[in-house]
Amino acid sequence: VNDARSFLGNAPSRQQLEKMIRDLSSYALHHFETEESMMAKSHYARVRPEEAARHLEQHRAFAERVASIRDDLKNDRLISVDDLVSFLGTWLTNHILNFDLLLGEFLRASSARPILSP
Repeated sequence: VNDARSFLGNAPSRQQLEKMIRDLSSYALHHFETEESMMAKSHYARVRPEEAARHLEQHRAFAERVASIRDDLKNDRLISVDDLVSFLGTWLTNHILNFDLLLGEFLRASSARPILSP
């Protein structure tokens, strides 16, 4: 988030915003694919279906918001640096504290015991 503010400065160009959104999309896609692969391998959805569903919904909501920002940029509706940084900071903090920590706890616990195949 701090890198975003540093990269964008106070008055970013459309090109800077587009690059930030492209990089953000690329990173998020990789991170979400990695996380979702770990969920599948650990049978997270089978053992904790509600947590897994909420976690996946968070990923989808983030991707949709980033796509919306990208679409706005294409239509010359620029997001302010403050709004972008606020969105990223709020989303990341919420996601890490409320979803990634639960997944991490589950993965640590499941690595200590075998998961039976369905």
